[in-house]
Amino acid sequence: MAWIDRGALGVVQGGTPWRAATVVSGVMATLSNLISNVPAVILWRNTVPGLPNPSLVWRVLAMSSTFAGNLLLIGSMANLIVAEKAETRGVRIGFGEYARVGVPVTLLTLAWGIAMVVLSAG
Repeated sequence: MAWIDRGALGVVQGGTPWRAATVVSGVMATLSNLISNVPAVILWRNTVPGLPNPSLVWRVLAMSSTFAGNLLLIGSMANLIVAEKAETRGVRIGFGEYARVGVPVTLLTLAWGIAMVVLSAG
């Protein structure tokens, strides 16, 4: 946790809101797909209050952890359920097929989300 705290502080301190939002969003998208979004957010629960502009970071965390589920087939339980249901009907949605759509959609929605969060923060 100390490593996360130091890293987060290093990113947010002295940087612009755009930089902080972009880096936090990227870290959350990665963590959300590696360990799932709820544990990823829990990792940040004690770190965010000590950061400059915690309100911005909380909003970015909420947005990123939500949109991150679209990145990969394993990014959300709902993705897996839909892929399993589709397969029972003869439609196979593999990791690669999903990623060809999921990666660009997620990158675009994260970019849009970052813009909206930073611009609405003031």
